[in-house]
Amino acid sequence: MFVDFDGTITKSDLGNEVFRELIGNELFVKLHNQFLQNEISIKTYWRLICDGITELNYEKLKNSIDLITLKYEIDDYFINFIDILKSNNIEITIISDGFEEYIKPILQKYNLNLNYYSNKLININNKITPLFQFQKEGCECLSASCKKMNLLKNTFEEDLVIYIGDGLSDFCPAEHSDIVFAKGKLSKYCNQNNIPHYNFKTFFEINLIMKKLFDNQNLSIGEKSNKRIKEKLKIRNSAFIKRKLTFEVE
Repeated sequence: MFVDFDGTITKSDLGNEVFRELIGNELFVKLHNQFLQNEISIKTYWRLICDGITELNYEKLKNSIDLITLKYEIDDYFINFIDILKSNNIEITIISDGFEEYIKPILQKYNLNLNYYSNKLININNKITPLFQFQKEGCECLSASCKKMNLLKNTFEEDLVIYIGDGLSDFCPAEHSDIVFAKGKLSKYCNQNNIPHYNFKTFFEINLIMKKLFDNQNLSIGEKSNKRIKEKLKIRNSAFIKRKLTFEVE
């Protein structure tokens, strides 16, 4: 089970809100629009965002991000979602194109000990710089942190893969997943590209579907029950082929 962070776990796109406050609305909107209009790449976008940060001391910047972050909330039904996963022995991993500096404090705020992959902010020669620690050279996805790579390295070739997301950076992992929960831009992308998915607005809808899929079957996703789950929850052939081809290339 893999889930996006900004705008999926959180009620709003937390990264947007954090950097909007750090660099000012005018510059943020300008850069954000340039990215949305394909005038700059995602990596260039993040670098220009960081260029706009005036606080060059990392610890002070981190404190500022903490103060901004703690004003925001996660989805009202996400905690219940985690409980459902635990009761069914399902592991969850967050794969985000956001930054650890605001992901970590929001998880701590809600006492959530979840595995996550993200970008980081570092100080190089008195300059705040984005570190794309999970980038993949040659990848043309709309994510500086390669979500496909992080998804695949945490799955076996024939695993049933579930993905939850909402935005541009979720297009690629959704293509490689068997069951997709989507909203926003991701839902539109799935419709346009014939990717079967469940629409959702909040985790309330996801929780209802998860209970229907798993509780009624008395199944969990684990080594012993994985075969039985596949009898009900089919691996999506096109996603399986994409994963297999990627595994072979790697």
